[in-house]
Amino acid sequence: MLQNFVAAERPEQETTLCSLAFSLVMANNQKAYCPHDMESKLQAGYQDGFAAFEGCRIRNKVLFGVLAEIS
Repeated sequence: MLQNFVAAERPEQETTLCSLAFSLVMANNQKAYCPHDMESKLQAGYQDGFAAFEGCRIRNKVLFGVLAEIS
């Protein structure tokens, strides 16, 4: 039973809420890209949230790539 619980959490650990991801990107935007450009870069990683109230999520691989590019 514990194994099922852990397996269900795994996809969640590979994504970040869009609002948090965008805040992280804007806070670390050392190259001064405009917000529209940042959103375009993150768009490749968008996916639906795991619950209706979550909104969207971004795959961490995409988020980390954008953070590396702008820092």
